[in-house]
Amino acid sequence: ALTYSELAALFPRAGGQYVYLREGISPLFGYLYGWTLFTVIQTGTIAAVAVAFARFTSVFIPTLTPDVFLGWTAHLPSGDIQMGLSSQRVLAIVSVVVLTWINVRGVRTAAVLQTTLTGIKLATLAALVVLGVTLGRSHLALTANFGPVFWGGTSFVHLLPSIGAAMIGALFSMDAWNNVGFAAGELKDPKRDLAFAMVAGVCVVVVLYLLANLAYLSSLSLPAIAHAPQDRVATAALQAMFGDAGLIIMA
Repeated sequence: ALTYSELAALFPRAGGQYVYLREGISPLFGYLYGWTLFTVIQTGTIAAVAVAFARFTSVFIPTLTPDVFLGWTAHLPSGDIQMGLSSQRVLAIVSVVVLTWINVRGVRTAAVLQTTLTGIKLATLAALVVLGVTLGRSHLALTANFGPVFWGGTSFVHLLPSIGAAMIGALFSMDAWNNVGFAAGELKDPKRDLAFAMVAGVCVVVVLYLLANLAYLSSLSLPAIAHAPQDRVATAALQAMFGDAGLIIMA
């Protein structure tokens, strides 16, 4: 974050990493990154977040299932993937279209919406953390997740593959903070504001991520975390505390 804030101060122009790569290495690297960002990186991230939104919406509307009704199965070495449309994917596409329309309308409208949604998420995560380590605290979960029964017979070396796989989710949750640099051309004082936004953003996300996981591990057993319906661990945690009401609140 400190490195990126230095780069943002050196090149306070719209484009972020595209500008840093173009100026720091060569125009070719900037060109390749720009197209990769457009076709894979940013589009893939937006799609993943949109699918997560649809998954949580299915808590309220059970008919929104991940079952593909129009498509085919792609057979890959890593396993089969269902390609095509499902009701959840259709909702995800609609959400991307709606948010794109809001952003096209203007920066002010988009900023109000984004600030509101971010505030709601931060408040919800904070509540989850507090409830997870107090009201939802489970002696059985704590003993199983942190006690010698689980860790005693497992060496750190044997855990490395699992840790590597787990880092995929962790890095995904942390990613995109550096995209603040894209807006450098829109800021009145980018040298000051970008540095603060990047460093503060990284610190807040790291703390929230670790505390949220502490809440999960304090209230749920490892099998309950691993087999949470559609990977909705947060809803599983609140459901364990408050029943169906917790499921609805978190969704």
